[in-house]
Amino acid sequence: MTENCRINYSADALGDLRESYNYIANELLAPENAAAQVKRIRKKARSLASMPERYVLVEWEPWHSMEVTIGDMIMDNVGRKKQGLPYCYDDPALLGDQHIYQNKMCEYNLTLPTETEKRQNLLKEVFAEIGDGCTVETPLNANWGCKHVHLGRGVYLNSNVTFVDDEHIFIGDNCLIAPNVVFSTSGHPILPILREHHYVYNLPIHVGKNVWIGSGAQIMPGITIGDNSVIGAGSVVTNDIPANVVAYGVPCKVIREIGDKDREFYYKNRKLDVWE
Repeated sequence: MTENCRINYSADALGDLRESYNYIANELLAPENAAAQVKRIRKKARSLASMPERYVLVEWEPWHSMEVTIGDMIMDNVGRKKQGLPYCYDDPALLGDQHIYQNKMCEYNLTLPTETEKRQNLLKEVFAEIGDGCTVETPLNANWGCKHVHLGRGVYLNSNVTFVDDEHIFIGDNCLIAPNVVFSTSGHPILPILREHHYVYNLPIHVGKNVWIGSGAQIMPGITIGDNSVIGAGSVVTNDIPANVVAYGVPCKVIREIGDKDREFYYKNRKLDVWE
């Protein structure tokens, strides 16, 4: 079975590019050279950055095909990341001060529980934003040292919470995050050749106010969880969860709304004796 990559211009694009790029059109390449071919076209196309959008079909036989614009191919990895498009994560232009932020997070992880003032001061340096009254247990884990994590007021993070914070993560006031919860803004394309060539994508996560996320839950890229909702332990949240519901499972699904039952019982058949 032949596994080739073919780059075909649409009629409009080929008309614009025929003189400069006719030798590239319909060229067959081995799959391991596909990414290099796209980079070569991007490099040669920089002079065409002002041209109107034209479509190009990139086909990987026998797997898949995708349609991209000349603009996409010209865009560098920094631009692609900003737009939520797949990009090459090992581009040096993307690394910045990542290790410096991780060092600051590690400094926080080495503090003692009794060093409350030192901890509070460090938290203001570690997080992008942090409201009053937050408690963060150690260890804390994050790709970017929590530089892209925004906490509201009164948030409690239990031990070993992980933020894959290549994109921004927003957690609202009074949220409770149990041990071993993972917030992952990043994923990899399913297409094998793109993973082989180090492509990744990032989508932000938004958690509303007064949300409780149980132990070991996994929050996937691009997810929004509404106010007051409860996510059961061990859930894998792959779709948005509305406000005021109990949701759990793999994948996580809404089980019921929060209502009268929750004004009577706090756990199984144990009755409440406080209501505010």
